[in-house]
Amino acid sequence: KSYRLMMLPLQNITYVITPVMLPVFSELQSDRKSLGQKYFKLIKLLAYVSFSLSIILFGCARELVLFVFGSQWEESIIPFQILTFTVAFQILTSTTGSIYQAVGATKQMFISGCWGAFFMATSFFITIFHWHTIEAVCYGYLVAQIANTTQCFWLLFKIIEIPITKIAELCIRPLVISGGLLLVYYIYSLHPLILPLFLSLVAKGVLGLVVSIVLIQLI
Repeated sequence: KSYRLMMLPLQNITYVITPVMLPVFSELQSDRKSLGQKYFKLIKLLAYVSFSLSIILFGCARELVLFVFGSQWEESIIPFQILTFTVAFQILTSTTGSIYQAVGATKQMFISGCWGAFFMATSFFITIFHWHTIEAVCYGYLVAQIANTTQCFWLLFKIIEIPITKIAELCIRPLVISGGLLLVYYIYSLHPLILPLFLSLVAKGVLGLVVSIVLIQLI
């Protein structure tokens, strides 16, 4: 249930972006430097959106789970909160397949996919057989997603001639914004408004959206 709920925003975002990317970037396949520059602008924008979205989902986790699935699924709140931190990484990596295909680097795409499968399978194997809890599996999934995102962009950036150091530039500011947003939600949790479930969900969602926009403008 936690995983299904976490996948909803991810699927809707990638459903819009991915089909458009391949034909657009295929036109630039002969000029990889220009392709790399345009692609970096795209994922830089996505990084701001996706990292903020991860924290908003984290902050609204209790209300989302109870509103969508009901109180009998309250135990899935913590797994859902852990999984929300993977949303940003999955949104960013979902864009890479189109770029691999646009430049004809399908072999490298296959290698990257194999590494991703290795990280996922290893994380599940270790967490299931060592810790035996759903929460541990979620933490393992998060670690695997971070590792997969790192290797995926490391390989892709070399192909499209983007300096590897740009990975840090891509993540630092969105992470700072996420930290500020997480702090706001923590402060809110200390003095929460007593509202019905749906209104509490709306209030937290609007709070996260407003704070995200303000922080993005400031930073």
